[in-house]
Amino acid sequence: MSTSSEHDFSKVIAKAWANEGFRTKLINDPHGTLKAEGWTIPPFVKIEIKPDVNEHHFTLGLPKRPAGVSEEELIKKAEDFICFFICFC
Repeated sequence: MSTSSEHDFSKVIAKAWANEGFRTKLINDPHGTLKAEGWTIPPFVKIEIKPDVNEHHFTLGLPKRPAGVSEEELIKKAEDFICFFICFC
């Protein structure tokens, strides 16, 4: 999983500013473009790039409760989910 220390999103922004082709790919296929840059983003995370805005949006979805898992396993699954957001942001 990527962390902010491994991947600085400011580098992606700068590359998008400098390279119109990269910018277009990032807007049209953020998962694929970030993966090509070495990022690991879980498939349950939806990324939408909104070009030419100066505001930041962060939406956190509450996942559906996993079926058939113990209370202990629920805590582990929730920790894994939250770790992604703490590491990514």
